[in-house]
Amino acid sequence: MSITKIKSLLREKNIRVSEKKCAVLQAIIESNSPVNVNELYQRVSYDLPIDLATVYRTVNALKSLKLIREIINSSGIQYYEFINSNNPVHPHFNCRICNHLFCLDGR
Repeated sequence: MSITKIKSLLREKNIRVSEKKCAVLQAIIESNSPVNVNELYQRVSYDLPIDLATVYRTVNALKSLKLIREIINSSGIQYYEFINSNNPVHPHFNCRICNHLFCLDGR
């Protein structure tokens, strides 16, 4: 999704648009699997000065606006993924060896 569409999406939800919010949402959208806050922080902070607290606040705001959903793995770690018609609610698999969360086809 383009940055223009991300900005438009945030405006539709009446949330103040900022470079950091856009970057966090873009990182979630572009991820092939659910991501946790630490992974988001690593991805976004590579290109943009951002602190971990800002990532947490942004994730909570996006979650309350129903733009992302939270998935909690068996270790209690919270992961996030973008909500849209192409990504309906579906099951996930948590690998006990690498502790990575994978999406499963819900059909």
